[in-house]
Amino acid sequence: MTLLATLLIPMGLAWMLLPAGCPGYEWLQAGVEGLTHGLLRLVDSFSRVPGAVFFFRFDLFTMLAAYGMLLLVLLYGRSKRPAYLFVALALLLIILIVRLIGNLMLCGI
Repeated sequence: MTLLATLLIPMGLAWMLLPAGCPGYEWLQAGVEGLTHGLLRLVDSFSRVPGAVFFFRFDLFTMLAAYGMLLLVLLYGRSKRPAYLFVALALLLIILIVRLIGNLMLCGI
């Protein structure tokens, strides 16, 4: 999959930048289309594996906490202050505990 994407990105960029009448334009277009279809077939075949796809929804609290974690990790990357990373990890722990309690309540425990 990575090989196809590695070939597709520069070929697609060259195809978009070349004028339509350029020699070899049709071959490049056919190559980009073939690689794109191949990559889509490969991704589709992986999505058919049992358990490969799962769905989940965020409630408002989890979404705000996740955005807070993202902001804190970005602040840590900029300032290298460990307090930002500590608070981000604490938010992750809170999210995990809330989800665990919710799952336990669904199971009737």
